Amino acid sequence: MEYLKDISFEQLNELFDELLNGMPCLESEEVSVFDVKGRVLSEDLYIKEDVPSFNYALKDGVSINIKDLSKKGALLKIDDYKKVNKGDRVEDKYNAVIDKKKVIHKEYSLYLNYYPSMFENIKYKGEDTLKGSFLYHKDTLINGEEAGVLIASGIKKVKVYRKPRVSMIPTIDMVSDRRNKTSDNDSIILKGKMNLERVDLNISDPLKEDKRDFERVIKSAAMSSDAVLILGKTGEGNNDYTFDTMSKLGRVYFRGVRINPGSGFVLGKIENALVFGIPGDNISAIMIYDRFVSRLISKLSVTDTKKDKTLYAALLSDTPSSPYCKDFVFVNLFLYNENYYALPIYEVNSAADYLKADGYFISKEKQTLLNRGESLEIHLLKDRKDINKNILFTGRKNHFNTSLSNFSENKRSEISLVLSQDKSLAESYIESREYFLKDFENKFDYFKEELNKGKVIIEGASERYGFATNKKYLEIVSVTDLVSKDVKIGNLPKNTFSRSSLEGLLKAKNINHGDIKGFGENVYKNEKVLLSALLEDKIDICFISEREVKNHKSIKFIPIIVKENDFIINCEDKALIDMIQSIFTDESLKGFLSEDYDTENLGKISRIER
Repeated sequence: MEYLKDISFEQLNELFDELLNGMPCLESEEVSVFDVKGRVLSEDLYIKEDVPSFNYALKDGVSINIKDLSKKGALLKIDDYKKVNKGDRVEDKYNAVIDKKKVIHKEYSLYLNYYPSMFENIKYKGEDTLKGSFLYHKDTLINGEEAGVLIASGIKKVKVYRKPRVSMIPTIDMVSDRRNKTSDNDSIILKGKMNLERVDLNISDPLKEDKRDFERVIKSAAMSSDAVLILGKTGEGNNDYTFDTMSKLGRVYFRGVRINPGSGFVLGKIENALVFGIPGDNISAIMIYDRFVSRLISKLSVTDTKKDKTLYAALLSDTPSSPYCKDFVFVNLFLYNENYYALPIYEVNSAADYLKADGYFISKEKQTLLNRGESLEIHLLKDRKDINKNILFTGRKNHFNTSLSNFSENKRSEISLVLSQDKSLAESYIESREYFLKDFENKFDYFKEELNKGKVIIEGASERYGFATNKKYLEIVSVTDLVSKDVKIGNLPKNTFSRSSLEGLLKAKNINHGDIKGFGENVYKNEKVLLSALLEDKIDICFISEREVKNHKSIKFIPIIVKENDFIINCEDKALIDMIQSIFTDESLKGFLSEDYDTENLGKISRIER
């Protein structure tokens, strides 16, 4: 069977447009007016009876016939009347309703001090629309308000297009948790994106390894559906059956697209159903649904496809691009001096990552690098009002920055802090750096980075690092003690903060770390494992953060350096400074950070002169 292989993004869009244009409308069905919300009319609709169907009062009061009023001095006496509440039927013999607040009570009689107008406070039969009048055109989407009009018009049933039938078939490779239960979340994500008022959705149980079962389920779904979404198994591995099964049961239009994510996308037709073979990861599923499946559902349900909202933004950093395919590059956006800037997010692998993005752009084919400052069209995933709250910080992302970012996310009404690890942003409008201002040993400035002049600094929290020991007899007050005393040290992997800090201290003292027992051999993957080794007496000493050891009273901790998290702003925009400081000066932030950090000067602003 002929099919296209690794087609371009442009070819995919052209082919998909042709398929949509060739699809017929769905058949009609008659439904109760009480079930019509979210449905689309399949014929023009006309009023079956007058609206309203009877005269009714618009005020609480009394219904009267103006001709029955008699003059009594300065007042008009009401000789014949009937009390009514708002919405009550008004008898034909009455031609006005007097608001009860305007009725004058004297003994057992009622009076007015003004002459009412004809039909005052009465809604007459047929006043809104007369029987036989045109109401709604064919292809009108019925929402709550329109449904209310239908009910008021006395319409009992209407003809609408039937709902598109969509089948979703998750597949798995025996991915399980400790209770041996298979896991699938792509189908849950896509279910949440569908308007179930307008779609009949059927989700199968996740399919495992049985190829015959796989074929049977897909054939059954195609026979009863307008669209089938197969989630996963679209690759070319031994257990990937989607392409072979689609080829056997029907037609395949293409296998693979030069896009990322979603390169394993397969599209075909079985029976009368369009079948989407979607790669088994969250981001591919979301992007293929948004750009293609949602358009098919809109076409079938005769509703307009939601158009992308876009804006143009300048790249904040050089961004590599694949020369072979088009990349969907997710970004965070920032508004500064009435211009938008885009910071690429390089790792978007899950729905949680996707939710943190503000939008994405589509790279150009055969372009290996997008240059900083280049203007790109961004497809928005969030409203501009939310994007305009974003504040960018750069620098190494650590435990404090993560806590600060999480705190900001909990304060939705304020601003959002977006943290970047891209060190090339030093010249952009906001920058943060982590550096040491204090050194327990003679206040060495070895770790202190030179501050750029002319920038506003907002002080963050500080965290202490130092030596921890489980041996009461050990007296370590200097890095030189590591060589002079017979101690066995434990370490973290290279390039971790505490390991780099310790190596810097040794270098400042001209100490060869090869002279320290266990320095290169006793390496543990993280601080928790390192602490466990210390508590189990596998090592005598280690260099670690105070927050990891503060709950262990048996451990003696000697602080050596302080890591401070100051944030530097490269501008004089007072409004921006005030916005950022509002986060730091929030009293609840200190509670959010708990006792892990010294927060005495948190939020304090200092300025370095040029």
